[in-house]
Amino acid sequence: KDFFIDLQSRRIANDFGLLILPFLSAHYTVTSLTVRESGKSKPSIDELDHWLHGRVAFSLFNFHLDAGPGMTTTKYSVGHNTSMQYVKALAGLHIFWKLAASGSAKYIYSSSGDEKIVDNLEQLPHEGLAQRSNATSLPDGSLEASAFFGIRNLFAGFGAGWQYYYLEQKSEPKVMTRNQGFALVYDAEI
Repeated sequence: KDFFIDLQSRRIANDFGLLILPFLSAHYTVTSLTVRESGKSKPSIDELDHWLHGRVAFSLFNFHLDAGPGMTTTKYSVGHNTSMQYVKALAGLHIFWKLAASGSAKYIYSSSGDEKIVDNLEQLPHEGLAQRSNATSLPDGSLEASAFFGIRNLFAGFGAGWQYYYLEQKSEPKVMTRNQGFALVYDAEI
């Protein structure tokens, strides 16, 4: 029996926006995640995320705040399906030069499906070490939050700073995860 699996993941995100006022816009973001194991034609994980959010942005400190509801549906090759409804907020600002801060929070208010799917995948190829694996669903009342403070885009898109990650799973028993420390980051835009 093989102990190692060759995984391929593909994440595609599209953000459609409508400018309402010079500082206010409405957005619909759809993100597709597909994970395949080598040698299999059917995806192991097929996830589709819809997020409807408003954005407030100001030129002072390049501040932006996005907030709104969303829904994620996930299909697993083992026959399980999950669905999560959530409220999500993102914020970011550039203090001066390349010094920046950003944060996000996501509260799951409704979840259905099998949250107890065995997660044999510790991390998918696109996930950071501090992130919860997308291969598992979160139960109702769970909270996921992260923060970053540091220097962005110092050289060729690379930067560094302090990162904090928090996850609270409302399950029996309640599970809390905290990760923090120095992080190397990379930003790229097309």
